[in-house]
Order: sequence, then C-alpha cells, then structure tokens
Amino acid sequence: MAYIENDNIGPIELYATAKGICKCKFSSLGSFERNLLGQNDHLDATAAQILSDAICQINAYLSGELVRFELAIDWQGISPFAKQVYQAAMEIPFGEVRTYGEIALAIHKPAAPRAVGQALGANPISLIIPCHRVIGSDRYLHGFSAPRGLETKAWLLQHEGHHIRENRLV
Repeated sequence: MAYIENDNIGPIELYATAKGICKCKFSSLGSFERNLLGQNDHLDATAAQILSDAICQINAYLSGELVRFELAIDWQGISPFAKQVYQAAMEIPFGEVRTYGEIALAIHKPAAPRAVGQALGANPISLIIPCHRVIGSDRYLHGFSAPRGLETKAWLLQHEGHHIRENRLV
C-alpha cells in the first residue's frame, strides 16, 4: 500500500497485489495509518513494483505530464457488470467526457444508466478508472466519492481542459 498527498485533490491511498492495482481511493492520512497498521508484514516484490509504477504515473498525471494510465488492474472481487462499466470508463480519452447513458450503450445495456452510475459510485480504483469523466446527460456533475465530492471531480475535469460553472460543463 502507498499514500500520495496532493494539494488539489487531497490524499490518495493505493493498494496493489501481484496482479495489479486493486484499490485507489481518496482518503485521509488517519485512514491510511489505520489500514497500514492492519497490514501483514509480507511484501510481494511484484506488488511493490506495481505500486511504484502507479505512484509515478499518478504524479505525472496530476502534474499534466500523463494522459493515460498504463497499469495492471486486479479485477478480483469486482462483478462482471461493474468490470464492463470500469473498462468502458477507462476507454474515455483524457479531456473527453461521456454520459452515464453513453456508458450504458457502450456496454450494450441501454436501459442501465442508473446502474452504471451506481457502479461508478462504488469504483474502488478512482482516478485510474476515470469515473470523473462520466457526467449527467444534462452536462451537470453528479456525485463523486471523494471527501470533497464534486469539488474534486470539477478539479479533475478542469485539469483535463474542461470549463465548469456551478457544477456544470460549459
């Protein structure tokens, strides 16, 4: 596990297995410390390398030097539907957005935009799976599971070149 501090979006906790990143969440130092104390002492070299790569890529993304993450993902524990949603979100290019309905269409479930929203709301690998690039059909930002919520989503979208006014893309 690893911890990154960022002035714009707050702290991020990262977790990896030998298969890939399994969690990337907006957090707090206290939460990270509690989780760190609960970890076992076994350090897998592959997981450590994946974490190192993830830290470098996240820092490069946040400083404007990276537009696409190239990291292995450990999909264990993620439902087939959620995995489809997350993979569709990962296909949204830097600087672009899609609606919940467009993601539902992309995964061949046109009647499921709400289920898409629920899956994205439970995204265990935020930032790397860019759920911030999914917005409402009304162009408003809807829900974001970071401590600062829509403020963080807005910052990420502005970082990618979007203009936002009153939680709406303009």
